[in-house]
Amino acid sequence: MRLEWGAATDKGLVRTMNQDSMVANGKVFAVADGMGGHFGGEVASKIVVDFLTKLEGFAGKQGLFEAVKEANVAVFEHSLTTPELSGMGTTLTMLVPFEANEEFDRDLLEILSVGDSRAYLLHDLDLIQVTEDHTYVGELLRSGRISVQDASMHRAKHVLTRAVGVEPDIEVDLWEIEPYEGDVILLCSDGLTNELVEPQIRKVLIEHKDPQSAAEELVSMAKKSGGSDNITVVVVRVAEISSLPSDSRGTALGRDVGSGSQLGRRADPAEQERPKSPLSRISISTNTRRAAITAIPSPIPKREVQRTSLIMKMIRTTLFVLAVAVVAAVVAGVIDLYAKNSYYVGTSGKYVAIYQGRKGGVLWFDPKLVKVTSVQLSSVNQARQVELNSGVVEPSLSAANLFISNLMSEVNSQKQFQTTSTTLGSG
Repeated sequence: MRLEWGAATDKGLVRTMNQDSMVANGKVFAVADGMGGHFGGEVASKIVVDFLTKLEGFAGKQGLFEAVKEANVAVFEHSLTTPELSGMGTTLTMLVPFEANEEFDRDLLEILSVGDSRAYLLHDLDLIQVTEDHTYVGELLRSGRISVQDASMHRAKHVLTRAVGVEPDIEVDLWEIEPYEGDVILLCSDGLTNELVEPQIRKVLIEHKDPQSAAEELVSMAKKSGGSDNITVVVVRVAEISSLPSDSRGTALGRDVGSGSQLGRRADPAEQERPKSPLSRISISTNTRRAAITAIPSPIPKREVQRTSLIMKMIRTTLFVLAVAVVAAVVAGVIDLYAKNSYYVGTSGKYVAIYQGRKGGVLWFDPKLVKVTSVQLSSVNQARQVELNSGVVEPSLSAANLFISNLMSEVNSQKQFQTTSTTLGSG
């Protein structure tokens, strides 16, 4: 089997560093998206990729699993010895080619997956998502507990349920692909799938026959679409296979690994001119080894996410505006009620006057002149003049009128006192 490949990575337009790592050397192809702290993710992904790069080969499927297990332990133990890196981890999606040999009666591509970095297969112009996202929302979606729309808006959609290096033990999904000449396998971090939808990815893989050109174009498009995360892409093209398909290949790929179930099927004679590349999945952990055929979920279309996001944003904005309007109306009503039920006695030019409201106004409610009395400011004593200039607050209009009546009585009493004093003085 002869493979051609290309790879590209970029920190994107938002991140200050690139915490993704990758390897593409013909023996192993891998993408690792680091997580944990400012430097933790970069360290975790680099440990895993460096470990895989140094390996000379893999002893079959179990050898693949053992390699990932050792890489997991390496990251975990490093985090224990370096406190500032505690809790670091990384996703890992890896492709390893196997030539037909004693273990494999045909060429096979083995894909291992931990986390939400994905592997896609372009076969006969069809783009298939091979791996499953090991995320909290991905688990909810596969179990039918939430819808695709719910998943696209879920605030925990990036919370991983599996990662390399977080715990001393690890569970790995292993997928087998029977390759055909012209098949293309794409490994990528979520920095690509967060920005591009499947039709865009498919178009690039079809139009760019050179894997390196395809990888660079995908990274460039993801940056132009937002580049909100690190972007890493590995593109592998099956240029030639060493064994031709036979009638037994479809059923051989589907033979049971542990449960006795039939995973594959013999190709229908009508499909011989358009061969399909069957997939089977082997999920391996340290204590169990089981096989199951599962539906491969399609990623959430970005246009659907954007449409839903826009609708939800409009709803939230409308509700917020309505809430603000209701609060503003209540506040305005309270202030209006407060202002209209308040009165004070003050001055209007040379005369004493009654006003509705508060002296100086309350927000946009200015005091309203109710009436100007016949009492001149100069006719009241000095203490009253000071009070009136400041405004004498009264709880109601009747109270304000009563104050005026009392004030007029004071003025009349003061005039009578002054008249009496003048009469006595002249006598």
